[in-house]
Amino acid sequence: MAQGGVTSGSGSTSQYAGLGLVWGTQWGADWFGGRVGYHTELQLNRWNADQAGGGNKGFYQLAVLPIFRTRTDGGRSRFYAEGGIGPSVFDDVYRTRSKSFSTAFQFTNVLGAGYNFGLARQHEVGVRVMHVSNGSIKSPNPGENLVVLRYSYNF
Repeated sequence: MAQGGVTSGSGSTSQYAGLGLVWGTQWGADWFGGRVGYHTELQLNRWNADQAGGGNKGFYQLAVLPIFRTRTDGGRSRFYAEGGIGPSVFDDVYRTRSKSFSTAFQFTNVLGAGYNFGLARQHEVGVRVMHVSNGSIKSPNPGENLVVLRYSYNF
């Protein structure tokens, strides 16, 4: 399975948009009457962060996210829940008017839900809560939380 998609999100001091590629595996397991599977996402994201003194600055982020996804009804449900964590790197140390990361390297965590539609279930929409931080490898580590809307197409 291959998939491409777009994302858009917002946090308290930043906005976010991204493009991504998804590739799946044949791995899956029955789990509590449903089915859990695994895929990996490669994301290129653009962040726009409000700056002290006004204006904003753009940052690029590259992320690789292993995602576990579960569906009910033996895996046949069009609805899903998902979660994952993976490494990411910004092109510069991320700073907003109210917070400053200490490293360009970060971890990206996502937790979300969504729905597949279309005759072959080729379209997908979802919502995610995303947290980005360096996992306390260096201080300060204020992190950033966003709500992300996601659309993707399976091809």
